[in-house]
Amino acid sequence: MMRLTKGANAPVSLMMPKKATEKMNITPVCADERILGADGKVDLAKFRPITYDPIHHSYRTLGESVGQAFSDGLKLK
Repeated sequence: MMRLTKGANAPVSLMMPKKATEKMNITPVCADERILGADGKVDLAKFRPITYDPIHHSYRTLGESVGQAFSDGLKLK
């Protein structure tokens, strides 16, 4: 289960379970208003989430959106 924790200089911080393969449910998460868009949802451009790169043993910021889920693939059919 993911839990919200307070992190240094982090608007949102999540704790992951030890086993990455176990089924996870996201519990209610609070976010700093500075990272919310006009629609009240988290704006990833303001949030700048990071991910771990296990190949290079580094943390990377996630980039811009490259497609629309559940619709872009339909163009290929």
